[in-house]
Amino acid sequence: MNIIVKCESHLKKVIDSLTKVKQQLYNLSNCIMFNFFDVYINLSILYSLILSLSFMRKSNRFL
Repeated sequence: MNIIVKCESHLKKVIDSLTKVKQQLYNLSNCIMFNFFDVYINLSILYSLILSLSFMRKSNRFL
């Protein structure tokens, strides 16, 4: 009976550890997705700036 209690206790610890790892992986994936989205937004803003500057230069409105 004592062995079963020890095994059960050990399994609970393993499950708790796996749950923590799962939560950390979830947090990491959210962080990575947020960063990719942020980079995408910044690149699109930069691209629109370059296009507008190019258009201004072609139309001789460049200051």
